[in-house]
Amino acid sequence: MDGTTESGARLEPALSNEYYTSAEIYRREHPRIFYRSWLFLAHDSDLAKTGDYVAGHVADQAVFAIRGRDGTVRAFYNVCRHRGHRIVEGRGQAERVLICPYHAWSYEHTGALRSARGAERGADRELLGLRSIRIERIAGLWFVNLDPDAQPLAETAPGLEEQLLGESPQLPEYRRLCEGTFEVACNWKVFVENGLECYHCAPAHPGFCEIVDLNAYDIASYGTFTRHWGEMKAGGRYSSWKLFPLTNLRSSSDVPALVTFQLRPLAVDRFVQTLTLYGPAARASDHARLYRDWIDTSFVREDMALASSVQIGLSSRGLPGGLLMVSDGYESEHLLVDFQTWVRKALDG
Repeated sequence: MDGTTESGARLEPALSNEYYTSAEIYRREHPRIFYRSWLFLAHDSDLAKTGDYVAGHVADQAVFAIRGRDGTVRAFYNVCRHRGHRIVEGRGQAERVLICPYHAWSYEHTGALRSARGAERGADRELLGLRSIRIERIAGLWFVNLDPDAQPLAETAPGLEEQLLGESPQLPEYRRLCEGTFEVACNWKVFVENGLECYHCAPAHPGFCEIVDLNAYDIASYGTFTRHWGEMKAGGRYSSWKLFPLTNLRSSSDVPALVTFQLRPLAVDRFVQTLTLYGPAARASDHARLYRDWIDTSFVREDMALASSVQIGLSSRGLPGGLLMVSDGYESEHLLVDFQTWVRKALDG
């Protein structure tokens, strides 16, 4: 077989099955992929006031960001330097200082140790401060990276900020309106790849096809991120961006909104996905409907079922290796080729 179909499309080999089932490869992904990549953590509205903080994860590493009294947003590993307890959970505000709930060690917004309760004179405040991580902002969105030597986000994903603001000019003024978390029984790459192609849209997402005109749909790769966009049948535009490896952003202009998808791998065959919808507060009821009907029901549930089935199939003796359909048009899986090349380079390059 030469890999070319009668229609002119060609079939290319996908990543071997072990990339999705091997615990050893999953272990290697942490230092070589997750700890070196920019991941979405928060929106401007989450960090609007002094002391506002947002906690999250970079794979298995707990992190958080906080706006300090000087107005600067900083990010840290979310771990007390005493015994390792988490400093904060979720979202909240620490107006004056950060206090570990275990033994009440306290930290300044800058991360410096303020007080080691009972050992105030013997503690080195600078050496025992919280460990900082990189944090950068584009288009009102805050991203973190555990690699102190990482290339700046604007250079890693050139053009992403302009595209986001081009579709949603008021994005920095949006507010968080809805949020949900889902556990998915598949390798994180299976789910990412599902979102990189629309070859499955017609057979697997009938609701999506009712609202988006696939005859006016396109996909493109920009190196470290990809984009899908199309005209909506009722007017407006749908856009979706994937920033490798774990961040997905989706917008629509009929109901102005941005939905962020944050993936947190838990095991080789399991991850947690958090969906957060940001939009103008004045249209909260419209966004509740959008979240329920478009995100929760259609995309999430359908894609969870699809990806979980693929994960089972990747362990089958009947699948010696998967294939990718590469062709012209929106149904091509060439963005998967780009992503899988990126994964191979990160792990083996």
